[in-house]
Amino acid sequence: GTSPVFYIALILILYIGLIHYSRMAEYFASPTVLTLLAFVAVTYVLTQALDAHVLAFLPQEKIFERPTEELIEVVGHLGLLLLTLFSRKGTDPLDLRAA
Repeated sequence: GTSPVFYIALILILYIGLIHYSRMAEYFASPTVLTLLAFVAVTYVLTQALDAHVLAFLPQEKIFERPTEELIEVVGHLGLLLLTLFSRKGTDPLDLRAA
């Protein structure tokens, strides 16, 4: 399960982001960054839902629930990696020489 500290930290990050919105405006103007951010959020919600066994009404749910949750979690982490690569300011996202 997710610790309550995670939710407190998430609220603090969002609050700080709103305070410093002018610094973040360039990123939020990017459709790629917004799409990846939404994708990561959706994968997190899906993994939490699977962890809470929201599909328990399905037959054989116990067989596919854990592998499906882990797969979605890995895909979400890949989304975070892509978000990091595509949000690098002032560089071509895939230009690894700029790192």
